[in-house]
Amino acid sequence: MNKFSIIFLSILLIFLATGLYSQNLIMNPSFETNFTGEIDHWGFDQYNKGASDKTVEKANAQDGNQYAVIKSQAKNDARLYQMVFVEPETTYEISGWIKTSGVQGGIIGANINLIDQMIITENFQGDNEEWKQAKIYIKTEKDVSLVKIGLALGWYGAENTGTACFDNIIMKAVDSVPEGQLVHRVTNVGQSDSSQQKETTPAFKLMLPLPDFISMVQELVFILLGFMTIAAYLVYLYFFDKEKLHAYPEIFRSKFKSFITLPDLKTKGLVKGILFSKWFKALVFIVIALVFLKDLQIALATDPIPGNENHYIHQAIALFEGRIDIGHYLHDTAEFNGKIYVIYPPFPLLLILPFVAIWGLKTKLTLVAIYISVIAAFLLVRILQKIKIEAKTIPWVLAAFFFGTGFFLCLRNSLGVAWFAHVAAVFALIVMLYFALVKGNAFLTGLFLGFAFLSRQLSIWMAIFAFVAIWQFDPEAKLKKKMLKIIYFGASFAICIALYLLFNYLRFGDIFDTGYTYLQLSGFMATRADTYGQFSWHHIPFNFVYMFLQGFHINYGDWPDWATSWHEWWALDPFGTSITFASPFVFFAFWGRIKDKWIHWAAWLSILGSLVHQLMYYNNGWVQFNAQRFSLDFLPLLILLVALGFDKCESKYWKPLVMVAILLNAMTFLLISPPG
Repeated sequence: MNKFSIIFLSILLIFLATGLYSQNLIMNPSFETNFTGEIDHWGFDQYNKGASDKTVEKANAQDGNQYAVIKSQAKNDARLYQMVFVEPETTYEISGWIKTSGVQGGIIGANINLIDQMIITENFQGDNEEWKQAKIYIKTEKDVSLVKIGLALGWYGAENTGTACFDNIIMKAVDSVPEGQLVHRVTNVGQSDSSQQKETTPAFKLMLPLPDFISMVQELVFILLGFMTIAAYLVYLYFFDKEKLHAYPEIFRSKFKSFITLPDLKTKGLVKGILFSKWFKALVFIVIALVFLKDLQIALATDPIPGNENHYIHQAIALFEGRIDIGHYLHDTAEFNGKIYVIYPPFPLLLILPFVAIWGLKTKLTLVAIYISVIAAFLLVRILQKIKIEAKTIPWVLAAFFFGTGFFLCLRNSLGVAWFAHVAAVFALIVMLYFALVKGNAFLTGLFLGFAFLSRQLSIWMAIFAFVAIWQFDPEAKLKKKMLKIIYFGASFAICIALYLLFNYLRFGDIFDTGYTYLQLSGFMATRADTYGQFSWHHIPFNFVYMFLQGFHINYGDWPDWATSWHEWWALDPFGTSITFASPFVFFAFWGRIKDKWIHWAAWLSILGSLVHQLMYYNNGWVQFNAQRFSLDFLPLLILLVALGFDKCESKYWKPLVMVAILLNAMTFLLISPPG
């Protein structure tokens, strides 16, 4: 063999070796180098500072001579992490070897995860002297070029003590995954590292590509469902209310004729004529609507699997498999007798069962939330008409409620379990108000009050209003008829209460055990609950300030790592903004008066009962932006008093406040949404 052959083979071997090594994107995967005195290429972070430390040890490594160790002397969530550059729209296998010693305390033990993505491998607790492999598959979306790999002892809200060892961490691109393996989609959440150059995009890119074919099918199904709902309503009008059906064409014709009329520039002047014309108002409406639609588009383009898990989807899948426990830990779930349970009440689950039966984990609950919100808006119009709100005021009331309160925040975040529960509760409450005030149907009033309670427990305070409204619906009715209605109301409501008690018993063996005490709290939440309990008067000062006094503000320059923003330098206050500043129009409720004084005071008693109850809770709704989302437990009722107040006062006083609320909300969603 001549020297040229030797050189050629040497170069070939170098290229082959380099190619084999480059398959693994992890730097220092077996922790063999620590030239800097630290573990090269790995950072270290922990929730409770000083409770954990990291080291490198040599005895019995799984690969090479060394491995990394995290030791937590006190309960903590600690992790080694590494930023890894990846290719968009690529599937990766992430694996590593873990062993543990004395790991205990949290539902989640030692694991490998993607930080900011809520994606986690199998986890290990207790004493495992033998190395065990953990593995997960991910697929990056088209705008993802950087991910953050974490080797953790603990998880969000799950803190542990003990020792966790990690070795031979591998991340490599693969062409396919084994049959039956779940592939988690990775979005661009959390890509705020300053070393990454972000591609700029227009502020309004109207059409976002859908993640996959299933998403497109779901959107088409819900569009069809919307048309079917409209058709069903028209059929109902044809058979039961032909007068209204015949009136609709004339209403639309007159509205259109009024709209196309040119501005009166001669009488009002050029500036005033334009600014107060319907054309200019329509332009402002379109611009604001584009902001909200853009934000909904981003929500719809987000895959359900990463990000905020919706526990209801996992609960539905578990029911289809014949069990109540969901089989794996999610944030804000409860462990009881070695099983993992969803703690949230079950009505939203009933709303999504048929969709999950078809699409499983791919179900887009944002579409369900939009659909029931449109129905709720239609029924709210009927309620406002019933209580004699002027026709010109009704659009303002709708805009104020759906776009000037925390409702839109919950709608656009309905991928997450708590936010979807709010949307379901608002839907159920508005339907309840419709049957109580418009139809006087006692059984359905009680049923939908029960559904609201089975979405958000504090909705139970609306029972005071519902009871009085049913009793007073026909003041001239005989006592026997009124008592019969109350029995119907109580029976349907009791069915829902009984369902909840049975659900509690099947999960936790006690009809009054809701599972909230089994939550793995951490940080200030744990301190509050451990010191004073979940409900206490001690929680009132903080909650009162954020409900009524806190203004809109931005954490700027040095915000905590749990604050949510696509921007690396600022983030909105995750405890929210008070309703005084976010939705100032709500105080016109003090000028509103329901004609029947018993119903009027019952409404206020329900609102105040719910408000005081939630002020005593250890959590004010965190995380939330420009809202106090817990106020949605009473806002569907309060908005009726607000509407009556609008009608009683001159519009020049309340219209600017509605506009301020909507514009502030629009600015909020521009700030917290990525410009994608």
